[in-house]
Amino acid sequence: MIIVTLLVLQQPLKAQITGTIRVTEPDIPAERIKASIARKTAGYMPKKRLLASEIIAVNDTTKVISYDFEMTYASLKTRLTVQGNQLTPEIKQYVDKARPQQIIHFKNILCRDKNGLMFRLMDMQFEILN
Repeated sequence: MIIVTLLVLQQPLKAQITGTIRVTEPDIPAERIKASIARKTAGYMPKKRLLASEIIAVNDTTKVISYDFEMTYASLKTRLTVQGNQLTPEIKQYVDKARPQQIIHFKNILCRDKNGLMFRLMDMQFEILN
């Protein structure tokens, strides 16, 4: 727990303690928290498994606020920003078009923990399998 002491200056060079604010540290350091889809954080992903997935999961105390989906298909780069943690029907349409060995990215994963602290998680990258 971190304690922050508030000071109020009444006169130059004199300070008086007026109270404290207690700030609870996150249970897990943000750099150790990872997002996952179908219990995978990166690597090879069967297309059917990705299409069957509904959400980007983190943990019980962290909520995904938004993320970017990025995929290159036929030399066209697609980037979608999604509010929430759902894998939208639009994203699933792009995944369904993906060919084996194609790479898809989930970037800028913005989260909020139980204390209201907002932070970004590491990007996820998957290579599509049949």
